Amino acid sequence: MKKIISVLFLITLFLSVYFNKNEIIDYVIENFLVKKYFVTYEDNIYAKSNSFIEYHKTKDFSPESKEDILDIFFTALNGGWEDVVFYCSKEYPTCIEDTIYLFENKEKFSEMNSLVHPYNSYERIILNYNSLGKVEFSIERLYSEKDIITLNKKVDSIISQTIKEDMDVRTKIQTIHDYIINTTTYDEVSAEKVLNDEPIKSNAYKANGPLLDGMAICGGYSDAMALFLYKFNIENYKLTSPKHVWNYVYIDNQWLHLDLTWDDPVGSSSNNLLLHSFFLITDEELKKLDSESHNYTN
Repeated sequence: MKKIISVLFLITLFLSVYFNKNEIIDYVIENFLVKKYFVTYEDNIYAKSNSFIEYHKTKDFSPESKEDILDIFFTALNGGWEDVVFYCSKEYPTCIEDTIYLFENKEKFSEMNSLVHPYNSYERIILNYNSLGKVEFSIERLYSEKDIITLNKKVDSIISQTIKEDMDVRTKIQTIHDYIINTTTYDEVSAEKVLNDEPIKSNAYKANGPLLDGMAICGGYSDAMALFLYKFNIENYKLTSPKHVWNYVYIDNQWLHLDLTWDDPVGSSSNNLLLHSFFLITDEELKKLDSESHNYTN
């Protein structure tokens, strides 16, 4: 009799597991797999506190839409996080598909990169996912710890040499604008390679280029300027077009454009020219000067 009861019990248990397998799997994933990987991430000192129209800081790592996924990516990028994990629920069946789609959208990530502190911008992001809905990505930063230490020393040295306490904000910005242009040559070779999607060996696209090597393309000019703007506690971020990047600065209760690249013209007859055509100008002034390369997406 006991054997019969045992057999009936096992059959009942088997049938119960079989007909409730989805619920059991979900329970195991949620309580033993997912929770194990939920961690609290801390922002580094270069994280910005503000959100933007399209990208927001979030504490919710259970996405329900593409917008939620973008917020997770932006929060991690802005915070200086290195390895991030989130999980797609069964209530969001296209979560993995949407994540891959967004991950492959270079324009979106370029926008996000321009909104964060240069030191938190990325060189490469590696994405992995599995059939259980686990998504993880690793962020390789554009600037190494060695870069940051060296650049911070250089920025502090330049400020001590050129900036006086009685200078107003505009004068400080112009002083650094002029310093960078006067000590930097536009790297036409690297610029051509970037336009042709070819790798470059120089640091012209980073702040290292103008501040340490004296050579830069637009990414180097704008990153270098941004480092000083942050030192001066001036709110700023970068604007991007398909072929260009420059600074956007909040001063005098308005957002103004600042483009060191175009104020440092190239050519054999203009090596020593220093312009202020793109120095803290309004949207309307920018459109009058150029509406193609400065057709920004941010």
